[in-house]
Amino acid sequence: MIKNNSKKKRIKKYLIIAILLLFIGLVGFIGYWQYIEIRTIEMITNKETIIKKQCKILDLEPRKYVSVIYSELYNNYNYLDEFDSIRVELGFNPSLGFGQMRISTLKWILKNTPNFKNYDTQRANLISLLLNDTTNIHFTAFYIKLISDKYNIKYGNNSPVGILGSYYSLGIDHSNATISKSYLNVIGKTATEFYYSDKLIDIFPRQEVNEKD
Repeated sequence: MIKNNSKKKRIKKYLIIAILLLFIGLVGFIGYWQYIEIRTIEMITNKETIIKKQCKILDLEPRKYVSVIYSELYNNYNYLDEFDSIRVELGFNPSLGFGQMRISTLKWILKNTPNFKNYDTQRANLISLLLNDTTNIHFTAFYIKLISDKYNIKYGNNSPVGILGSYYSLGIDHSNATISKSYLNVIGKTATEFYYSDKLIDIFPRQEVNEKD
């Protein structure tokens, strides 16, 4: 009887410890995503002026741009991002700068867009363009606009923000790239959720208030 009681106490003790560890892990997990959320919102808010200026130049709705970039930053952040400047010097092809564009994607844009034919496509210059906030935002906005135009040509006007986010993540920087109105990945889903939420709505208002993707 004494042994059974002792065994039950040990089991109860281990169970309590397991529950506590689970609770601590859950709190840490929630805290991590809260940190990512706050970090992402702050990054976007700090670049409000540049974002609006570049989107105006490209005739792109600022909230659509912000929704896509928010989703990209929120979903794809990891500890390796802190070492991108080192990784790129070692020859890797990481996503760089504010809008997290790959060097290979920027090179593709410069080589396949008449307006950018005179740009230097040497690796060092590509890195410099992506690490500069103004040029990074310009080229990432241009890429989203390119996806939007590609969709509009195929399906008509008003490309859904979910499509923009999905193909910003998947990429259209290859010769066989196509756009499907049914394709939606996690970047597209989060972009849609952000677009129709009240997050940063005072700074980046919606232009499409009655139409959801």
